[in-house]
Amino acid sequence: MILQDKAEEIDARNPGAGLEAFKLATRQWIETGEKIEEWLSTLDNEPKSIDMKRSDLHRFAKRFKVSHKVEKRKVQKWVLDLQTKDGLKLSTIRRIISACRGYWDYLQRKELVSDDRDPFRDAVPKQKKNSKATFQEKRRTFSPEAVVSLLQAAQDKGDLELGRLIWAGMWTGCRIEELCALRVEDVQEDRFVLTDAKSEAGLREVPIHSQLRPAIKRMCATSKDGYVFSGLTFNKYQDRSNAVGKRFGRLKTALGFDKTYVYHSLRKTVATQLDAAGVPEAVSARIVGHDLKTMTYGLYSGGIPFEKKRDALEALGYPLEGDRHTALWEQLGNP
Repeated sequence: MILQDKAEEIDARNPGAGLEAFKLATRQWIETGEKIEEWLSTLDNEPKSIDMKRSDLHRFAKRFKVSHKVEKRKVQKWVLDLQTKDGLKLSTIRRIISACRGYWDYLQRKELVSDDRDPFRDAVPKQKKNSKATFQEKRRTFSPEAVVSLLQAAQDKGDLELGRLIWAGMWTGCRIEELCALRVEDVQEDRFVLTDAKSEAGLREVPIHSQLRPAIKRMCATSKDGYVFSGLTFNKYQDRSNAVGKRFGRLKTALGFDKTYVYHSLRKTVATQLDAAGVPEAVSARIVGHDLKTMTYGLYSGGIPFEKKRDALEALGYPLEGDRHTALWEQLGNP
């Protein structure tokens, strides 16, 4: 009681500040952000995800400097401000609140905050399932004609590096990160092995389409750094696809494709063509690296013969006829 009385005397004009100092000094309250780095060090996330969580939590700590101020009503007001004043999308806000909840749970386990309340419960409006807005936000599929227009645009800009990345994506259905991480040593005559994948399903052998084979062979022979797509730069997360991916974004935007079209849309183009050709889903999934959800294929199947995947992938086709398209193939398909 004497300590508390002394704290109140620190600033007679603002007795709350003295009480706060007393509570912090006696560890009844803590500064909200003081354990952020400690918590992040316990996580097994990619560096990029860690940095994102760090940024989200510093935003949280800036709004709520002291732990006792983190109350449900105030968190709800903060969420509203994030949406209306900061202009953040609900998906981004959900990510922020998810990081805050994980951090708060850590503080509770450390017995630094009360464990009998969840100030983040129902803080963000629940996402409406199958709403029109949600549907419109989904990634869309490039038509084969659109893929060719992207190739031509890359060629017209003189960005053959990007053109070859589009060329590889349209004949394999691979993710941009997978292609940019592909090393020469993982390429064989008729296939390449992906070892840098987001999931177990992504670790796979991908057949090299006959149209793609000359380009892959040439790029392997001329590589100066051991990567098939030689010369790409790393970002701070050791990702080689970041800069060229942004160039793809600018290219497709210049052609009038909105944000629902991304490089990933090429995967959907490949999957759509395989589906139209009658390729079984189990075969298509193993080509593009999708998880197989069924018990039969996902858990017990040991895989399918490589020849089946190779023959299925040969069903892909694009409108590349004509003189201009022949020149395009010679420059991109057979560099």
